[in-house]
Amino acid sequence: MPEAIPFMALGVGNGFPFIPERVNVENFDYWITLGGTQKGSTPTPLEIATSHINAVKFYWSLYRANFTLSATSPSYSATLSSALLKKLGLTDMPTPVQRACAPRLEFEEFVIDPPFTFVALGQSVIGPVEMYNGVTTDNNNFVGFGIKTFMRLEASGRRPESKVTLHSYKYATPINTSDQIVDVQYATFQGFPVVSYASAKKRSNAGSLSANALAFTASAVDGNINEETVATMGSFEFYTYPNT
Repeated sequence: MPEAIPFMALGVGNGFPFIPERVNVENFDYWITLGGTQKGSTPTPLEIATSHINAVKFYWSLYRANFTLSATSPSYSATLSSALLKKLGLTDMPTPVQRACAPRLEFEEFVIDPPFTFVALGQSVIGPVEMYNGVTTDNNNFVGFGIKTFMRLEASGRRPESKVTLHSYKYATPINTSDQIVDVQYATFQGFPVVSYASAKKRSNAGSLSANALAFTASAVDGNINEETVATMGSFEFYTYPNT
């Protein structure tokens, strides 16, 4: 993993170079802070402090995401295995010190293999938020810090689709039918509490589906046209700092 140059940033007194968006998570089906407080529970001071530590680490030190993402058939394929963090709307990869002026960061990599529109996509916009269990104008409702979307992985063929996404809050309903599986779980990914969403879909009776949110993976096979899609979250890599 790369080593970053130590630095000091003035920021706005909260550990970030911006004021995080306030989000009312009360009505979401699932929510969990970066300190582990989840829907239906009340945060402890330690959980709030931990959520802030994790949000600071994720914003300042995140470097790369690794994953398995593919859409394949006998004739065409599209694959991705990693994505570097970038400034929103730009192509450069900001080092930690350069993030002092980059409030919104993103992963965005995609492959399209025409003419059958096989797509493999890894995308996420990174921006810490303050989570409130109720109106955001009442500080008593503050439950901790979160990330709207840590990572969004999606692989699509002409018929099968596989998707894995990691969030701090999400509207979602579990599904288990012959043509679609949606699994939603509270999980911990590399020490970060998350809402993990995994789904698999196909459009024919032949084939198979698998979605496991606790394993951060989903796959779909359409047996009629022998297409397969796979989405599996692998790991986040972070900058390290020399001992000073």
